[in-house]
Amino acid sequence: MRASCFSVWEAFPRPVKNPNGSPGTARPTSHVRSQEGRANRLGEPKRHVLIGILQASLLTNLVVVALACPWAHGASNDPIARVVQGNDAVAFRLYEQMAKTDGNLIFSPFGISMALAMTATGAEGNTLEEMRQALAIRQADADYHAAFASLSEQIGQGARKSGVALRIRNALWLDHALRVQPAYRSIVEQTYRASLFTVDFANGAAVSQQINAWASEATFGRLSRMVNANQFSRDTRLLLLNTVFFKGTWLHRFSRSDTRPVPFHVTPTRSVPVPMMHQTMMAGYVAETAVSALELPYTQGGFSMVLLLPAHKDGLGELEASLTVEQVEALLQRLARIEVDVRIPRFAFHSDLPLNTILGTMGMKDAFIGGAADFSRISPDRGLHVSAVRHSAGIEVDEAGTTAWAGTTVQMTEGSPPSPPVFLADHPFLFFILEKSSGTILFMGRVANP
Repeated sequence: MRASCFSVWEAFPRPVKNPNGSPGTARPTSHVRSQEGRANRLGEPKRHVLIGILQASLLTNLVVVALACPWAHGASNDPIARVVQGNDAVAFRLYEQMAKTDGNLIFSPFGISMALAMTATGAEGNTLEEMRQALAIRQADADYHAAFASLSEQIGQGARKSGVALRIRNALWLDHALRVQPAYRSIVEQTYRASLFTVDFANGAAVSQQINAWASEATFGRLSRMVNANQFSRDTRLLLLNTVFFKGTWLHRFSRSDTRPVPFHVTPTRSVPVPMMHQTMMAGYVAETAVSALELPYTQGGFSMVLLLPAHKDGLGELEASLTVEQVEALLQRLARIEVDVRIPRFAFHSDLPLNTILGTMGMKDAFIGGAADFSRISPDRGLHVSAVRHSAGIEVDEAGTTAWAGTTVQMTEGSPPSPPVFLADHPFLFFILEKSSGTILFMGRVANP
């Protein structure tokens, strides 16, 4: 089945009130603006991919993938499609590195790309070229940032039309001693709609309290410990934070009365009991020699979760080794809407992911080196460099639907059969959460042990 596509548009989202900081610790210089939506019904959805990588880990080997149309059409001259293609390429490169560790995993590639895009807009010289390579940027800087902003608006509009809750927010905390270039301030405020705060990082306790309060409000209480006081010092000059929150209700809800404890095969020789949800439904499904794919839509169909289940209980490693955008798109093209006996575990977990080493492996090196990093488009102050990039994410999947959240910080320092087929996810699998109108992957991960 060939993926189809459709376009949506969105006016600028309404401003959202900022949480109050501690008295005397910060001065907000702009309003938070968010991409949020609860929606009306869409027509027949067209498949695009929205990948959001959050700092989270899955307890079982399940991979959820959100896919988009641009994959089916190769390279595109459309500015938004080129951003989506770059972001999706980054998502799979990130997953390749993250999958080297064991256990559950969840991350928001979209959130990571947006946080680093806001950082890259202040880079210059070789620092910028390395970040462009790491972020798979395929157009001029100004065109890229404008298209990223349009993509965010399109995703927000899709959320409003699809009946899901989606909140994307950005903020920067700037030390009072940092001289900020007017052009940088303008692009993060106007293009990325970030809220800016002036603080004194020497007062780490007060600053961390305000940042955590902001992150908690942005994610409905899911990220309440995004930073800690000990990570700041008198040399800290800037902290950039992106958050993504998603909550969707299944188009076909599972009944709790049908959920039963079932063994989940963590390995071919070891199993653990898990609450296995169960229902027979019409769904997109394809079974091949090495993998089965199942697409579970959320209300109105604009967003969906795709599960990739290895044919063998020990097949996750082989599936991950061969995982590419093209492979997933090819699977989605072959999905057929048929009656499926669906059995997937209820699960919840989170991941905390330091990204410095991973980004270095992807070619982003100078940005982390004081003296080599060039962020002169952020500030004329010498020695400004990235000291830490951290991603935190979580997910909850139950009979009603899915809640997923993520936060990314960038800290800178100076210096059909007779009976329906059975999709039984009783061993590790992969998953994606997709936004279909833009081709962006919002979330991606694996369930190794729910």
